Amino acid sequence: MSNHKTNYLLIISILVLSCTNKVEKKLNNLNEENNVEIVTQKIHLNISNIPKIQHRVKIGMNGTRTDKSPAFTYKTFNNTTVNEIEYDKRDSALVREFDLDTIFLKLRYNPGKSITYILRRGDSAYIDYVDEKPILNLKNRVLKKNDLELILQTAEFDSANDPMNGIFNPFKLDRKKRIDKMNESYDKVLFTIDSFCDNDLISNAEYSYFQKKYTYKKAANRSEFDIDQFKNEDLHIKAYKDYLRKFVFENLKVKTVSLGNGMARNFLESFDFVYSKDYFSKKNKKILLKEALKNIKIDHPKSTFDDRLVKYNLLFPDDKFKDDENDTSSILGLVKDVQLTSYNMTTTTLGQILNQNKGKIVFIDFWASWCAPCIDAFSSYEYLKKTYSQEEIVFVFISVDTYESKWVTASDNNKLTNSYLATNYPEAKFYQESNIRSFPRYLLFNQEGELTKSKAPAPDGDLLKAFLDELLIK
Repeated sequence: MSNHKTNYLLIISILVLSCTNKVEKKLNNLNEENNVEIVTQKIHLNISNIPKIQHRVKIGMNGTRTDKSPAFTYKTFNNTTVNEIEYDKRDSALVREFDLDTIFLKLRYNPGKSITYILRRGDSAYIDYVDEKPILNLKNRVLKKNDLELILQTAEFDSANDPMNGIFNPFKLDRKKRIDKMNESYDKVLFTIDSFCDNDLISNAEYSYFQKKYTYKKAANRSEFDIDQFKNEDLHIKAYKDYLRKFVFENLKVKTVSLGNGMARNFLESFDFVYSKDYFSKKNKKILLKEALKNIKIDHPKSTFDDRLVKYNLLFPDDKFKDDENDTSSILGLVKDVQLTSYNMTTTTLGQILNQNKGKIVFIDFWASWCAPCIDAFSSYEYLKKTYSQEEIVFVFISVDTYESKWVTASDNNKLTNSYLATNYPEAKFYQESNIRSFPRYLLFNQEGELTKSKAPAPDGDLLKAFLDELLIK
């Protein structure tokens, strides 16, 4: 059995090496023969019969999920940037030209699936939605026999093995069985890809893209990492960035931190890990640090972010970090519409509470009696109130319970003060703009009544203390 497995792996290795050599040789020949075309031609794209793309996608038998990602996007070689191709949804066709060597074109189709086509300079690509599925036809060159088959099969495979779609949910299995199950799937896909390549049934670019994609997926699934691959130029392949990211987080001492409504990745420690290592190429390192920096700005106090920003700028002085955090000023104008009932059954609004506490820090806890994590977190307030007993900090509790009696009982049992019942949740626009849909959820307002954190840390960790201390210093 061991010899059989060794021979199987040897055959696969030979196929991969053989096909990789073919890829490099053919691409070199193509560049030499068509040098003038590469410089002068563009990619022509025509997409027709565009259906209405669904945002609500069915999961399993009863559930649904929302996917509002753009219908048409593309990436360029070794670049993580996702470029949206905008179009008028009233038109049934889209025509564009790209002055680029290669684009990795991603198209959404129903129900909640996507497909990737690789277009080269000089291509005249016509994509027609047939039964709501985008089918490619090239006018300038002939596709290999199994190019379309491979692309369509991998799109269906990805959808079937996505836990979000509920068709095959590996998370219902224990960890080892889940890993083994996914490995079997990746092995089958890789074997098919290599077999097509060995028989010259797929094009070079398609082979390279899909072979790398599932190799990275398999390696990440098994947590088997090759440091020599950390300088590869494969950032256009999402699975490659996921592979790098998983390596980073598996090497952290503390992998998650407690935030406003659950746990989040520890991007602070991931920044420090990536910054201190020479494993990655300069571009890969920049991408990982930039992602960490963006999340540090959201999850941590300004002083912590500024410290890492200085380090980032020393490494990449020509690359200015862009702040993409949402502006919360528009949300502030909506607090007057949040209607509340107080414990003595008088009515008020969130706006009135903030006005009454001007000059104080206001920490708001959105909770419900049926929310176990909400109830568990209440015990942390005793320590916080004792720690900041001499400071102007107010803790406000707003329940989204449907029944008044359940709110009253839970408030009494947990000895809550400043306890209110939200009477127009979730209708008030404030809840929609703030995306308050899961609980617990925490908001932090400064002494001027400004919303400083729309997803503040939970009261049971050190992160909230850091935010409070920073506001108190100002």
